[in-house]
Amino acid sequence: MAWFYRGRSDVCVMRIYLSILSLAWVPMLAWSVVFGWVSHDQASAASHQAQGMAVGRLRVGVVLPFTGSQADYGQEVYTGMQIAMTQIRAKDADMGHKIELVKANDRSSVSGVDLAVSELDKRRVQIYVGSVTEINSQQLVKLAAEKQKPVIVPVATTVSLKDVYTNAFMANYPRAWQGRLLAKWVSTSRPQSRVGVIYDAQSPFASRLVEQFVQGLGVSAAQLVFKEDVPVKERKYGELASLLVERQAGVLLYPSEDVDDVRRMLAEIDKKKASVQLLGVDAWGEPAFAQKVGGRTQQMSYLLPFSYRNEADPEVRWFTSEFVARLKRYPSAIAYLGYDSMMMAYSAFKQANSERSSELKRVLHTLREVPGLLGAFTVGVRSPFPEKAAMVVSLGPRGVSWNKVTP
Repeated sequence: MAWFYRGRSDVCVMRIYLSILSLAWVPMLAWSVVFGWVSHDQASAASHQAQGMAVGRLRVGVVLPFTGSQADYGQEVYTGMQIAMTQIRAKDADMGHKIELVKANDRSSVSGVDLAVSELDKRRVQIYVGSVTEINSQQLVKLAAEKQKPVIVPVATTVSLKDVYTNAFMANYPRAWQGRLLAKWVSTSRPQSRVGVIYDAQSPFASRLVEQFVQGLGVSAAQLVFKEDVPVKERKYGELASLLVERQAGVLLYPSEDVDDVRRMLAEIDKKKASVQLLGVDAWGEPAFAQKVGGRTQQMSYLLPFSYRNEADPEVRWFTSEFVARLKRYPSAIAYLGYDSMMMAYSAFKQANSERSSELKRVLHTLREVPGLLGAFTVGVRSPFPEKAAMVVSLGPRGVSWNKVTP
């Protein structure tokens, strides 16, 4: 009996030992399975990502006015983007042919922007470009922010939209930066000149421009001999011209985009035979504007980062010829901004190697040295004063003279 119980005991011990060994395999087996699943998921994710990058297509939602009061500008921006696409596909066929421009008409209105974005949602675009007016661009940026998609804005705005919305990237400059740049030009090019300012405070962009212009004069603020808020409809041009002569102003900042207003001011200055440098905004660089003003003996200067008349630059000359061939007229500054906007989108797509909105946005925040028509420019620096050269153009009896100015 003792042997029997000892044998039963040995058997029990053996069974317990074998049970423990069998249980030891459970966590090992579980770890193997889990590890296998994780490895498979990681490999699968990497494979899917690689496949997505290989076949991904970037759809650029182009929100522009193709009808309405701003239709000409919308067509100019879009033509600039098309010319950029021609060059991109010629130089980088692989990436270039994966980019599709998807048009949506904002009808020159804010409500039209809402409809355009709704339409583009159905096309599943990953990035937007637009629009041509400040208010429409702001609405587009706001809607895109809700959808967590980046927007490239081709126009100047009162504020730097990229400092308000993290999804906004500007291909042009805020008015504040333009005001400071014009002030620097006055201080360096005409340091002894007395400066006058006539503007319409009801215009947000004019107010911002003037505010930064005055601040930008800095130590040269003594140059400022008057600053008058005179709405366009209330202007008595003869009295304003007399004020210029009386105060001996050599430079007049006159940020008006109304061509008839500028013509009247110039006519009165001519009558007084005053020697005044009229300083304005980049809208003066539009071909139609310059043509309507006509050949004046009085010189005009304005900030124009991009100009169809800069024949010395081969890229600008090539772009201009391409544009004229397509639309049978010279481009205005906004057409070049359409080109640069497309180059920004392409550069982000190229560096991200992905069509995902989140990746495009991440890369746009870090982009440096993006190729533009008048040199490389930086996109992602969150500052209202970009570091980029600009052109101040003077219109006089002898034609056009050029001066590069940097911030």
